[in-house]
Amino acid sequence: MTDPQALLEILAYKRQVLEQLLTVSSIFGGFAVTGTIALRSDGESHRSGSIAFFAMAVASVAFIFATAFDAIWLPVSHNVEHAAPATVRTIIALGDSVAWAVIAGTASLATAGALLGFARSRMMGLVIMVITLGAVAVFAVNMWILATAI
Repeated sequence: MTDPQALLEILAYKRQVLEQLLTVSSIFGGFAVTGTIALRSDGESHRSGSIAFFAMAVASVAFIFATAFDAIWLPVSHNVEHAAPATVRTIIALGDSVAWAVIAGTASLATAGALLGFARSRMMGLVIMVITLGAVAVFAVNMWILATAI
C-alpha cells in the first residue's frame, strides 16, 4: 500500500489498540511479577511449581518488554505524519511486537495459572486447567469473530 492517507489511518487504528495494550501489559505484568516473587519465596520445591515459576518469569519478561516498547512506540507513532510511506509501514509493522509480546505473556500467565493447581492436588490442577483452557478458547473465538467482522 502506497497511499499515505490510508497508511496514516491504519497507524491511527493501531495506535488506539496499542494504547489499550499498554494498560493491559502493565496490569498483567504486575500480576506476573507478583506471582514470580510469590513462587520464589515458596519454601517447597516441586516440579509443577518450578515450571509455573518459569512460566511466570517468561510472562514477566514478555509484559515488561511490551510495556517498555509500547511506551516508546506510541510517541514515535505520533511524529510520522510527513514521513515517507516506507517509514510509516515500518512503524506499523514494529507495533506488532507489542501485540505478540502480550500474547506470549498471556499464554505464559495462563500456563502458570493452570500449573499452580497441580501444585496443590491433581484434581485442583485438572479443574484449573479446564477453566483456563475454556477461558483461552472463549477469548480465541471472540478474537476470531472480531477479526472477521472488521
